[in-house]
Amino acid sequence: MNNSFQLKVGVSVLCAIVACATAEKSAHSTAVKKGEVFNHPSFGISFPLPFGWNVVSKNLNDFRKKKSLEITTFNESTKNEVENRIQRLLVLQKYPSGTAPGKNTSINISSALAYEKQQPIEYQEALIQQLNDMIQGEVKNISKPEMVVLGGRKFARMSNKFSIKEMEIYQLEYDTFDGDYILSLQIAGASQNELKEADAILQKINFGETK
Repeated sequence: MNNSFQLKVGVSVLCAIVACATAEKSAHSTAVKKGEVFNHPSFGISFPLPFGWNVVSKNLNDFRKKKSLEITTFNESTKNEVENRIQRLLVLQKYPSGTAPGKNTSINISSALAYEKQQPIEYQEALIQQLNDMIQGEVKNISKPEMVVLGGRKFARMSNKFSIKEMEIYQLEYDTFDGDYILSLQIAGASQNELKEADAILQKINFGETK
């Protein structure tokens, strides 16, 4: 897989960062109801949603994707390709949109069409090497990629710290290849404790047969 693709898929990482860091003026999220479950048959996902958190609307997800592209070094043609290639399947945040700028922990599930299949750890190693070239800020790799089992599937996991516009955001990422797609599960928060809380929620996800 070429390095340019890591950069393009890396925008999904920035979407998670933007979700944590910003506070939009209008509300575009819906509170999670008790017993609510997110299902995605194409990827076999079943994820019990945390009561009290908030599901972000598609319109806000699209807006954040554009905001994420603004802090990259991409040209316009690359930005257009990225918008079409990356799909946000689910975005959760701890507080309603429009509140808690810089402190709104988020859980993001996204997919991206891949050029070719690669081992998840190799993908993450290449991704972290390229993120600093992609953004107008600083990325510090906190942990090396390692293979873990999440919801019955094998993922590569790594954690990073982003310093963007005088703000520090911690990020935890899980990646795996699913057919022609990369499936990414990302958490972004203002502290390591926020990451641990959100990761405990994400551990409840399950993967069954795809349809």
